[in-house]
Amino acid sequence: MEDGAFLRVILAALCLPPRAPGRRWRGVEATIRRAASNHLGEALSVLRRSGFWEEALWLETPGVLGEAESRICRREGLTAACPAYPPRWHRDGLGPGALWKRGPMPIGPFLSIVGTRSPSPAQVHVARTLARAAVEAGYAVASGGAIGIDTLVARAAAAARGRFVEVLPEGVARRSPRGCLLSATFDAPFTAPAALHRNTLLYGMSDLTIAIGPRRGEGGTWHGAVSALRRRLGPVAVWLDEAPGVPALLALGAKPLPSVEALSALLASVPEGSVGGLFQGRGSTRWVS
Repeated sequence: MEDGAFLRVILAALCLPPRAPGRRWRGVEATIRRAASNHLGEALSVLRRSGFWEEALWLETPGVLGEAESRICRREGLTAACPAYPPRWHRDGLGPGALWKRGPMPIGPFLSIVGTRSPSPAQVHVARTLARAAVEAGYAVASGGAIGIDTLVARAAAAARGRFVEVLPEGVARRSPRGCLLSATFDAPFTAPAALHRNTLLYGMSDLTIAIGPRRGEGGTWHGAVSALRRRLGPVAVWLDEAPGVPALLALGAKPLPSVEALSALLASVPEGSVGGLFQGRGSTRWVS
C-alpha cells in the first residue's frame, strides 16, 4: 500500500458496523504511527502489547480488513489519516476515526449555514445570498442536510460552483450526492442521537456557523446552536430577524449577523487558532478524494 493507506484502512475497519467506533482509535492511530510498519501481523502485535486487545481481535475478524480496504479504494471513507479530515475533530476528539462519504471531500476553511425547515421568503433569500457570499470568499459551505434552509444552502453553493459538504444524521447511502455527503454511518436510518452527533461534527468543523430562523426551545436549529455555544464547539452567529429564538441565542453568546455585508467583518473577527487557524487559510479551499 502507498504511504498512509495502511493506516487509513485500519481506521476505517475500526468503524465498520456492527462495531461501535468508540474513542480509542486515537490511541490505535498513534501506536501504529510509532510502529511505522505496513505489515499487518506486526501491527497487530504492537497493538496487543500496547493494550489494544479488543481492536486487534476485531481487525483479525475475517472480511473486516478486506471490506475496509474496498471502501477506501472506492473513496467512500474519510479517516483521521486523510488530508481532508478536519484538524479540530482530531484535536478535540469530536469525530470518529473514520466517516463515510459520497463525493469528493473539500479541504476547508468551512462556513456552515443551518436553519429552519420552514423558512420565510426573506429567509430563503438570505440563505442563498449567504451561501454565494461564502463561496466567493473562498469557503467550502457546510450544512446539515435537512429540508428547508440546509437544502437551500447546498443548492445555492452548487449553483455558484462552490465546494460544499452535507453532514448527515443518517447513512450516506440513503442520499444522492450533490457535492459531498458525509456521515458517521453508511446505511443507517435517522436517529435522534445521530442528529446530535451530526450537529457536533458540523459546528466543530467550521470557522463559523450561521443559524437562520431558530425557534426558541424547539427544533434542530435551536438545540444545535445552544449545544454548540455551551460546549464551545466553534463560533456561532445568528441572522437578525424576527425569529423567536434570536434574542435567546444572542444572550447565550451568539454573534449577531445583521446583513450579508457584515459577514466579512464577522469572519475576520474569528480568533486565530479557534477554528480557522487550523485550516490552510481562506481562499485555499479545494477538493480531495
